[in-house]
Amino acid sequence: MKNTSLTKAFYVLDLVIASGLGLFFPILALLIKDYVPGATIFSIALAQSVFLISKAGFSLLFAYFNNAISPAKRNRLGLMLGYLITAVVPLVYASAHSITTIYIAQVILGLGLGLAEPSWKAAFALHSSSDYKKYSGAYEVILVLACALTAALGGLIAYYSGFKPVLYMSSAACVIAAVGVMVSVPKK
Repeated sequence: MKNTSLTKAFYVLDLVIASGLGLFFPILALLIKDYVPGATIFSIALAQSVFLISKAGFSLLFAYFNNAISPAKRNRLGLMLGYLITAVVPLVYASAHSITTIYIAQVILGLGLGLAEPSWKAAFALHSSSDYKKYSGAYEVILVLACALTAALGGLIAYYSGFKPVLYMSSAACVIAAVGVMVSVPKK
């Protein structure tokens, strides 16, 4: 049975992960440029390309191998693992001392989001209520505003306290989202 409270839970989980990542995504280039020796504008742009290519590749790979597990279990597992893998990435950024480490972090981020995003969409379609459309427009606006707010908040925190607190908060948000999946998404 599909229900409205689960639909809302999916929205909240997505909001938590997007806000957590929104804390540092807008300032990531500055972090890399200022704290990673040898980083250049090109290496920063290449890091973004590495992320996007790896995310696309892992999404396709996950889609190819996902028929071995029942849809509900697969989606729940993909969300939990994806969010937990994503939680590692800000910690890697916090300790990065080379551009190679940044590239590795970007591949890990691609893996995490390559698992989580298709799983979220599939789980949402499987479990959400049919009245989700009445929430979707408002949700999109709320998501954009939350990302805008966390981008500014991440910049403010980094300005006054440095990048590491922002990265730790981002990692915590990803873990909270993974725990939220364990608590709210049905196993079957």
